[in-house]
Amino acid sequence: MAMLRHHRPRLFVQRLYLWACERLYRELAWSYDSVSWLVSLGAWTRWRATALPHVRGDRILEIGFGTGALLATLAEQYDFVVGLELSSAMHMQSARKLARLGLAVPRLQAPTQQMPFVAGTFDTIISTFPSNYIVNPATLRECERVLCPPTATQPGGRLVVVLGVSSPRSLWSLLMRTLASPASPTSDPDPLLAYFAAAGLRATMVDERQGKTIVHLILAEVHRDIGNFADERAAEHTCL
Repeated sequence: MAMLRHHRPRLFVQRLYLWACERLYRELAWSYDSVSWLVSLGAWTRWRATALPHVRGDRILEIGFGTGALLATLAEQYDFVVGLELSSAMHMQSARKLARLGLAVPRLQAPTQQMPFVAGTFDTIISTFPSNYIVNPATLRECERVLCPPTATQPGGRLVVVLGVSSPRSLWSLLMRTLASPASPTSDPDPLLAYFAAAGLRATMVDERQGKTIVHLILAEVHRDIGNFADERAAEHTCL
């Protein structure tokens, strides 16, 4: 009973957080950029941008692109950029943002567990601050499928996940520490990376320091026996 009472506050915060996230991706989507700026004390854009140096190749997919801020940055740097987002409200927000910037970016509405792309379409997939869908086995299998396979001379495609931050100042970092239970995958990277390995992705944790803040990333690459895939059409796409 004492242990149950100890976990009740955390359970309440977890439920409140999930409820708030649902609102931000639905009727309150218009406030997402302001809320993310507030909880990060203005650092959200800088944290999110840590994904960019890890992009491989020039065919990029962003999953869960939200209001489209990073999607716009990618479209300014690469010719082949596609977005995948399930939320109708976020599609509306991103359409307005991209239109203001004069950018045309293909965006599809579909779950990450059923991506509407042929195998080997992308060199890099980016996901920043995703919810638990990122460790859904079906999501990771789909990421592995649509990333280009390795060839004899080139590595396979890469999944770049900006997982979270450790910051002494941000409200968001404090909230994540409150939500994380001692047994959760976020407290120990090994169980978390096991999800990726099970989908055929070789993953590593990378920490990047920004002042007193540490941004936590996962870099996961397609790992296959090249011989088994030599005859696949997907192997015709070259990862750079």
